Parts: sequence; structure tokens; C-alpha cells
Amino acid sequence: MKLITVKAPARITLTLDIVKKLNNGFHELNTVKQEIDLHDLITLEQSDNLLINFKDKKNLNGNNTIIKAVVMLKQKYNVQDNVEINVEKNIPFGSGLAGGSSDAASVLAALNKIWKLKLNEEQLILLAREIGKDVPYFIYKKTCFDNENGILKKLAPCPRMNLAVVYPKFEVSSQYAYSNLDYSIVGKKIKTNDMIEAIAKQDIKEIAKHLHNDFEHFILGQYPEIKRIKEYLIKNGALNASMTGSGSCVFGIFKDKKHAEEIGKKIKKDIKNCKVFVTKTV
Repeated sequence: MKLITVKAPARITLTLDIVKKLNNGFHELNTVKQEIDLHDLITLEQSDNLLINFKDKKNLNGNNTIIKAVVMLKQKYNVQDNVEINVEKNIPFGSGLAGGSSDAASVLAALNKIWKLKLNEEQLILLAREIGKDVPYFIYKKTCFDNENGILKKLAPCPRMNLAVVYPKFEVSSQYAYSNLDYSIVGKKIKTNDMIEAIAKQDIKEIAKHLHNDFEHFILGQYPEIKRIKEYLIKNGALNASMTGSGSCVFGIFKDKKHAEEIGKKIKKDIKNCKVFVTKTV
């Protein structure tokens, strides 16, 4: 088998409405997820032994999503072959960009081809659900509605949008974010349906208008750096800005690439200890 390289894309949440807490401890969400042109690079090659190598060794343990994906496929389908997997991480850990989930889904899809398992899209999604709630989305990618509890739908493709994604160089635990939700506040301003309509109209200004993330009610108060980044992007010409996932990244939508690049350079000077990715939706 020749060396295979796959891109594992990041995603942003255009809306994240936390509707309610379920009896099983999870949450009912209304969220629109969108793939962006920031990605990890993963190479796979036939090997005598199973090897998974990260350039950055951080988070490489038994809970790593790639390890879960490989072990699951080998056990479920009695696969005797092995691969060497090398991962070049570009998506920051704990940033709300779902890099770990994307890595897992990308490896599932790649090994399905390499090992000739002939699993269809829906079968891959069922496997992805066993790894994590955000993993199934990355089988579909592009633009989707996802409630993370079994409902995942493809939407009309989002128009191309220029983005500045700002990472404040610290992580926010999703468990911490969920455990501190104020249920008297979240779920009161549902924006997902408005977002779906704006995407169908291909109206970037309307998309920007309806950006929403219920986690911001708590996270922006706990992390003033995240609040400052959001306010900075809006003040400097973003059509709007929002935190993605449970944080810590914030993205701003800009009218054109040049403007996004200008603000990307400016924010690095004005706000210390942050990393900026000038990218686009795909």
C-alpha cells in the first residue's frame, strides 16, 4: 500500500443553541456546523505493527480519538493488518474546533478504504457515534445541522466566507463549560432556524447576524481574554464574531480575504499570546 495522506478539517459552530438538559445527563442541542480550510494532516501506511505518531505528543494516550477509531475497527471487523499513522496537528487542542473528532472520523474513513471494509456513510456514522458526539459530523463535513444525539442532517452549502479564527493559547474544557450552564438563560434565543434560512439564501450578512453560541453566557464572563477577542474582531470590521463550540477559539466573518488578513496581523500585535488563522469556509 502506498502512503496515503488525508486532511482532517476543523469546524466552527455558526449556531449552538442549548435547548435543555436530558434525563441521561446529556443535552439537546440545535447547532449548525461548518467545515473550514484549517486542517490536520494525517498519513497512513501499511506496517507490521500498529504505530501512531504525533509530532506533538500532547494528548497521545488511551483516550486519544485516533487510537479509539483504529482499535474499534480492528476489533469489530477482525482486522489483522496494521498501519503506521503520522499526525501533523495544526488544529489546537481544546479550542472548540473539534480537531480530535475530525482526526478520528478521517481515520475511520481512510481505514475503511485501506482495509476494504466497504462500510457505507451511515455505517461509518454509527461507528463515529461510539467515539464521540462531534465525530459523526466529520463523516458528512461541509454544512450540517447536528443535535449530537442522533439527528444529523446535511444542509444547503454555506457560501464561501473569509474568516479570522483567533486562538488565545489556552484550552477550555467542554465538561467545565457544560457543568456551569445557567439553564434560566440558555435556550432562550434560538437562532438555528434563522441560520439555516440565511444559508439557504446564501446571504453572508444574514449569516453573520444570526451567529449565536449559548456557551458565551458563561464562558465570556469566566475568560475575559475570549470576550476581548470577540469585541476586538467586531470593532475592527468583522461582520460579526462568535465563539466556536465551548471555546476557546473565536472567529470573525469578514467581507474579503484582504480585510481578514489585515485584522489577523493587527490582532497579533494588539493582543498578546494568541494565534490567528486566516482561513475560509469550504
